[in-house]
Amino acid sequence: MSALNKSETSTWQAIVVAYAIKIALVVIILSIGFWLINKLTTFTNSLLSKRHVDGTVNSFFKTLAGTGLKILLVVLILNFIGITTTSLVAIVGAAGLAIGLALQGTLSNFASGAMLLLFKSSGWVIPLKCRAKRNSKRNSDF
Repeated sequence: MSALNKSETSTWQAIVVAYAIKIALVVIILSIGFWLINKLTTFTNSLLSKRHVDGTVNSFFKTLAGTGLKILLVVLILNFIGITTTSLVAIVGAAGLAIGLALQGTLSNFASGAMLLLFKSSGWVIPLKCRAKRNSKRNSDF
C-alpha cells in the first residue's frame, strides 16, 4: 500500500507542477497583454486627437478597439490553457449577429451619426437664401 501512495503522490506533484507553470505563464501573458492593449488604445486615442477627430468618435473607437482586443486575448489564453474555444467563438459570433439584426435600424442610425461626426468639416459654410419678410442671406454651419 505504501508504494501505491508514493506513486500517486508523485503523479499529483507532476500535475501540480505542470499546471503551476501554465498558470504562471497565463498570468504573465495576461499582464503583458493588458499592458500592450492599454498602450495601443492610448496610442489610438492620441492619434485620433492629433487628427482633430470628434471626442465622441475618439472615445467610441478607443472602447471598441480595447474591448475587441481584450476578448481576443482571453480567447487566446483559454486556447493556451487547453480549453477548446471553437464553440466559444461560435457563440460570440452568433450573439454578435443576433444583436446586429435586432438593432439593425438603430445601428444604421448610429453609423450615420458616427460618419457625420467623423467626416464633419468645420471649415466650410453653405450659404442659404431665405425668402422671408426680408430677402436676407444666412450662413449655416454643419
